[in-house]
Amino acid sequence: MKSFKRLALTLMLFGGGTLASGCGDSVTNASHPIDGETPKLAAFFSTAPAPGMVVMRRTEKLADDVSVTGQFNYYDDGWLSLPAAGIHIYVPEGAVRTKERVGITLTALAGDAVAFEFSPHGITFAKPLRIRVDVDDTEAEYLEDKDPPNGLLSDLIGVYYEWNADGLAVPVEKFPIYWNDMGGDAAGPGDHDGVIEFFTNHFSGYAIAM
Repeated sequence: MKSFKRLALTLMLFGGGTLASGCGDSVTNASHPIDGETPKLAAFFSTAPAPGMVVMRRTEKLADDVSVTGQFNYYDDGWLSLPAAGIHIYVPEGAVRTKERVGITLTALAGDAVAFEFSPHGITFAKPLRIRVDVDDTEAEYLEDKDPPNGLLSDLIGVYYEWNADGLAVPVEKFPIYWNDMGGDAAGPGDHDGVIEFFTNHFSGYAIAM
């Protein structure tokens, strides 16, 4: 396994239903991405992912890594969800580039950082995938009371990052985070008091900062 891994998703942190017909899912314990080592999450999460910003935390720690895997091809669409971790991915029809089914895995990492890993690492999609995160039981829960308008959140940013050869998470670039109050036609999993969302067309590591 490569020592320089792309993974995870740390949030303060985006609709409908369950996996589409023909897509299966399973929940398993997940392994860490670096062989024989525990990734040094704290080395990144305890420092500023962007000037003046810190990584969001859970109010209750996840005791263990958990993951869910679904099989998708060009014709499939549907959600992968980890309700206990408050994270959901929507794969639209036509996003997967092959007619052969590909296993897509979402892993929520143990601890108080809202951290996620997506695999297979490096895969790209023809259409962007929607990533939806519940803010309940996180430091972003205040957004439910604030009830901002749907759209870009100016006080949150996403951080794409990679693991380096020493197992340290290194910020690489920033991306926008959006608020969705789950009204109107915003069907799908997630807390209906509101969620935060972003979109990606590749799998690697992500973090949300505030």
